[in-house]
Amino acid sequence: MVRLLAAPEAYDGKRVEVVGYGTFEHEGTALYFNPQDHQRGVPMSAVWLVLGEAWESKERTPPRYVIVRGTFRAKSRGALGLFAGAITDIDRLDDWDMGSAAPPQQPKGEPTRARGCL
Repeated sequence: MVRLLAAPEAYDGKRVEVVGYGTFEHEGTALYFNPQDHQRGVPMSAVWLVLGEAWESKERTPPRYVIVRGTFRAKSRGALGLFAGAITDIDRLDDWDMGSAAPPQQPKGEPTRARGCL
């Protein structure tokens, strides 16, 4: 997540898999660096999540750490253009076990995905 926020243009149009603090609210569905940034209203420490129909059940659920995989769009900045970018075409959105030591892994056959983008 740090690399994505620090250099969004480097990941533009690439498949990414990141872990962050997910919030699922109307006009506030985003992946934040941490809960404090969400609580303090710091959208530049977050990326907008464009949820498709498959993920609609996640909306209006409590905020929590999640792992998200999709395509990063640096110029798509969410509601009011406040976010650091957006993740679209999401094909993974799962709760993240904070006790897990394993970071997201590069799936075979996806060479364009940004490796190590946490």
